Amino acid sequence: MNNNTEGGLRELAASLSGWRNRNDTCGAYAAAVMLAGLQDTEYPDLIPEEIRKPGDTDGAKLVAAVTECMHGAKKTLPFHVSMGVNRFIKKYAPEYVQLSVKAHFRLLPGKKFLREEFAIGHFCCLGIVRYRGSKYGNHWVAAYDAKETERGTVFLAHDNWGQPEAEIPAGWVNSAVYIKYV
Repeated sequence: MNNNTEGGLRELAASLSGWRNRNDTCGAYAAAVMLAGLQDTEYPDLIPEEIRKPGDTDGAKLVAAVTECMHGAKKTLPFHVSMGVNRFIKKYAPEYVQLSVKAHFRLLPGKKFLREEFAIGHFCCLGIVRYRGSKYGNHWVAAYDAKETERGTVFLAHDNWGQPEAEIPAGWVNSAVYIKYV
């Protein structure tokens, strides 16, 4: 386990437990959590203050802005989420951030890849799907760490249904959206 579970992203996920998806926009919620994490850990001016101030626990304006950048897509695929994050960055972030980071997606990401992303200190949006056994059905979560259990590898995630430490079995994961430095 890395330091994301002892502080940092774990604490941020707990502070955002009030961010609850009530209108089938779980992809936008997961992306908003990822952006809030990036704002609170590396780029305080990533998000304009009228949308979200660093450390703010109210996500309504950020989720609305991300949803708009996803063109209102509710049933989201990995490219919707990554393109929505990139549109958000292009529309709202200062130029130096636009030149520094981009969202990418990966289908069937491996555990090693995700552990490396968590070690950097970033949330990753994980697409989990019913056909891989997800009890949530098709859903997006913002994961921040991995741990081994008697059931195998699980990812710790903010699930946007109010659980900041949801345990998501690795086998449920179909895709990941992550931040990459350019």
